Amino acid sequence: MRSSLLDRFVCSIQAIVIGWLISGIVFFVTSKGPSGISAWCIWGTAFFVIGWVFVGLPLIVLGDRVHRVPSTMLIAAGGLSGALVMALPGIVFGFFTRSGVHWKYELSDLKWEGIAFIIAAPTTALYLLLVDRVEAGDRSRR
Repeated sequence: MRSSLLDRFVCSIQAIVIGWLISGIVFFVTSKGPSGISAWCIWGTAFFVIGWVFVGLPLIVLGDRVHRVPSTMLIAAGGLSGALVMALPGIVFGFFTRSGVHWKYELSDLKWEGIAFIIAAPTTALYLLLVDRVEAGDRSRR
């Protein structure tokens, strides 16, 4: 059974809010001091909104065609997209620096991108689960 655009939109908002809340709680517990709340509300919300625009909206628009792709591939793509969103400031900043500036990259430089992957992949999985639940509910009503 096909899910409506509104159902997919609601599932997407539910998944992103749940991911945002869980990530915020973890960020607040690991950060030191009350400034963590304001930092999360400013930066965490901004990155989640950008991620939702890059990942959530295309998933909503794709509709039922999402089920043609294996779930593990979608979850991995969602996680990689989250990592890319987290890396966007560095990528954009890299375009505007002089060509003589060279960056030294190490594995520890990718910790925020790794955290973004760990957050975005389960959020994508949660979206797929919520859409499947809506579609199963529609089937049981018929």
